[in-house]
Amino acid sequence: MSCISEGRRPSTNLRGELDFRNLHFSYPSRPGVPVFSGLNLSVPSGSVTAVVGSSGSGKSTLPALLMRFYDPTSGVVRIDGFDLRELSPQWLRTHISIVQQVPSLCPLLFLLI
Repeated sequence: MSCISEGRRPSTNLRGELDFRNLHFSYPSRPGVPVFSGLNLSVPSGSVTAVVGSSGSGKSTLPALLMRFYDPTSGVVRIDGFDLRELSPQWLRTHISIVQQVPSLCPLLFLLI
């Protein structure tokens, strides 16, 4: 999608179930350096999930993909069964809040509103 307003805008409220399936991703500035190679991660609706790891392990990349700042090279990111690539990034970003790398709490929290 070339325009930020293009894409579906589901009429149902988001529950917040996240699913990262067979995710492959490299940043455009470093296409030869994979961040994810086949990542699978499910986050049930209503749960609190901490993603921890060493520097460069992809912790900050997960919310960047969730917010559609980037799309995966292959694989799929879903929220409530919707492929994020089918959703309007503008609509999506009005329904998601993210708190990143709060050292005293945990490295990453996904908060769906």
